[in-house]
Amino acid sequence: MVDQMREISEASVAALQEARQIAHNLHPGQIEHLGLPAALTTLVESVQGGTPIQFETKIETLRAAVTRDEAINLYRIAQESLSNLIKHSEASQGIVTLNETNGRLYLIVEDNGRGMPAGTTDGGLGLRGIRERAQNINADLQIESTAGKGTRVIVSLPRDSEM
Repeated sequence: MVDQMREISEASVAALQEARQIAHNLHPGQIEHLGLPAALTTLVESVQGGTPIQFETKIETLRAAVTRDEAINLYRIAQESLSNLIKHSEASQGIVTLNETNGRLYLIVEDNGRGMPAGTTDGGLGLRGIRERAQNINADLQIESTAGKGTRVIVSLPRDSEM
């Protein structure tokens, strides 16, 4: 059992390192070229390959383009959220959602893990980075977590009224 846990831990660390490497190699121009939905799908696929956590994507094609700054910040928020999920959640499942509803663009990263202790959703460096990136693009950010029931990071960005 200890060997299996060690193997899972090592695989998770390797997956995280690989995801970070891919993210660093995915220049803003490539995000612009692929588009945010494809870039997020590639990110989730790269993480999935090295962790026992099963991921589901609910990534829709966007009706309206996001700005370069929005795309980069949303991508980095997803990257950090996935990193936190792998390192801390002890989850068996994760879901990454990107959709447009009621004039807003939503990026949601959620898991079925252990959740965060009460009062810690303001916590570490990763969460502060997520908050700063959301502020950079004037997005609303909610971090919902219940002990034993997982965590949900919700980024909501106002869109043009023409959607």
